[in-house]
Amino acid sequence: MKRMWVRIGRKRFCVPAEIATCFQAHFLFVPRDSDSDPELERATGELNQILDELIAGNPDPNRELGIIAVTNTDNGEDQLVLSWISTDEEVELSGDCSP
Repeated sequence: MKRMWVRIGRKRFCVPAEIATCFQAHFLFVPRDSDSDPELERATGELNQILDELIAGNPDPNRELGIIAVTNTDNGEDQLVLSWISTDEEVELSGDCSP
C-alpha cells in the first residue's frame, strides 16, 4: 500500500495515497544472485540493527519510526529523512492532496 506523510500541527501522520512518500523504517535485503554485493548486505544489516535499537527504545506507544521523502529546499532534490510518525489518531484527507 502506498502512503504519503502529512503534518498536522506538530505531528506527522502517514495516510493511504496515490503516491508514496512515507515508508517503514527497515531496509530489505536484495536476494542473492550474481549481482549481490556483500558490502551492501553488511551495511543493510547494520542499518537495520540501528533502526531496531531506535524502535526498541521508543518510549511513546503512539508513534512509530518511519522514513519520509522530503524536498531539500537548498537544492530541490528529494531526500529521505527518519521521522517519528504518530499513530494515536486516525487521519482522513479530503479533496485533492496531490503534491
